[in-house]
Amino acid sequence: ETIHKRKDNSRVHVSLTVSPLKDESGGVIAFVIFVRNTAEREQAKELFDAITQSSPIGIYIVQDWIFQYINRQFERIIGYNMKELLSTKSLDYIYPEDRELVRNSAVNTLKSGLYQPYEYRIVTKSGQIKWILETVISYRTQGKRATLGNFMDITESKQMQEETRHANEKLTGMVKQLEGQRRQSVILAEMRDMLQACSKMSETAPIIMGYMKKLFPASQGALFLLSNSRSDLESIVTWGGFPTNPDDNIFTPDACWGLRRGRAHVVDNVNIEPICPHLKHIPTSPYVCLPLMAKGDILGLLHLMNDFTVKELGQDQAIADLKEMAVTLSEYLSLSLANVKLSENLSMQSIQDPQSGLYNRRFMEESLQREILRAARKQTQIGIIMADLDHFKKF
Repeated sequence: ETIHKRKDNSRVHVSLTVSPLKDESGGVIAFVIFVRNTAEREQAKELFDAITQSSPIGIYIVQDWIFQYINRQFERIIGYNMKELLSTKSLDYIYPEDRELVRNSAVNTLKSGLYQPYEYRIVTKSGQIKWILETVISYRTQGKRATLGNFMDITESKQMQEETRHANEKLTGMVKQLEGQRRQSVILAEMRDMLQACSKMSETAPIIMGYMKKLFPASQGALFLLSNSRSDLESIVTWGGFPTNPDDNIFTPDACWGLRRGRAHVVDNVNIEPICPHLKHIPTSPYVCLPLMAKGDILGLLHLMNDFTVKELGQDQAIADLKEMAVTLSEYLSLSLANVKLSENLSMQSIQDPQSGLYNRRFMEESLQREILRAARKQTQIGIIMADLDHFKKF
């Protein structure tokens, strides 16, 4: 290729091809010179350079995965200049875990002829990992197949997407937590109302068990109450597969770390944290011992263990939820049980003699009125036996 002057002194790019003419003996007898105007090709090349170099999108050309051309924006994105990249493999700069993805995506795109963009990561000269959105097309040049790629840096967009996703997950978690707390508050309020309506301690056991199952579906547990002698605690109800043998259901107050310290004893890891001695069978799951106390006096103990054999949604949160609401749950149960126990004691004191334990005149009047009404309904008679015990004080 060379530059020639025209008659009007203008310059033109031409391509000269010289072919020798030979005679029968092989001797050269003449030369044929072919002259072709290459100005249009030079103009097209200059136009291509102008477009690609000013483009805000990275542009590159590869043949057999070897770089043949890159523009300035491509250099800015990847950090290498043209001299460093030319004749090197494009796959070398792709994040190792994404190389197979890029290879398959490029091959499928070129085979199908559908130029759909795909995303992957690259490693820049500084070692930074960037996200790229790429579209490739295939064309022929000098008898070979080449690939031209459009190359966009979407790292900031991906980071914003990730931050948005994390924010949405966090918001969703907060909404679920609030919904869970609202549900727990409703259940606790219902349990409190039911316990306030109880007149005997024996009525509280099935109520507490039912509401514990609502609050913690994937749990097993037991409710222990302090005996009248105040020397031991005995279970009045168990659920969820809690052991029923006497050794697990009767123990002294000092056999529980929660009762010793006067606050909830939470065991997250049964392998390293102290286990309460009253648990004869070593637990395999996290558990909580929640002391029930009123005015410094021990009323009982609520024991809950997470049962991982039960496939419930959110079962891993059972112990965490209990830790958060331990104080509230303890106050609810302690106050309710203390009121029921006080009501039961007052009721018994009103109809029993405190020294002998015998029923008094008030109990007689209540019983007599009840029996009179029953006899009237059934049309039967009533018999009364009165006895005078001499020297009853001595007795």
